[in-house]
Amino acid sequence: MVHKTKLVFPSIEMANALKKYRTEFEETGDTMHGVSSLEKFTEINDWLEHLKAYESKETLPNKNFVPSFQYVLYDTLTHEILGAVSIRTELNDCLRQVGGHIGYSVAPSKRRKGYGRLILKEALKKAEGHGLKRVLVTCDEDNIPSAKVIEANEGVLESIVLDSESNKQVKQYWINL
Repeated sequence: MVHKTKLVFPSIEMANALKKYRTEFEETGDTMHGVSSLEKFTEINDWLEHLKAYESKETLPNKNFVPSFQYVLYDTLTHEILGAVSIRTELNDCLRQVGGHIGYSVAPSKRRKGYGRLILKEALKKAEGHGLKRVLVTCDEDNIPSAKVIEANEGVLESIVLDSESNKQVKQYWINL
């Protein structure tokens, strides 16, 4: 199948594709990363409003969070969401340990097709456009596919730390933009 992909802000016109993306994760039991709490919203419009509030320090509903921008890897031919990525423009103490500047996921049915590498590559361009010069990207130590994606995008392993919430080891990579 031919795909024509773009990393774009999600919109209400993508509501059905976003619901399908969310449902695919629910059906597989996988955790969605880089979706800014999409799983908590029944209405896509409410989620889109939520995203807008997080784009500025002045409008953050939770002052323990940092500004972020949500994108989706959208197939303009099939009208599918192939992946999602959240770019955080700052780090707080929690994100310095686990989470970093960029969180992303690829639809379970679209994995092992190069979309992880593509979404991170395009996210790095967006991060630079948001003024970042260097980004932290993390993954669980046992998430070998994600580690390969990060390393393919010039991620340099700095350390491995314990995530006290999940009790898992987390790899911390830095990428210069």
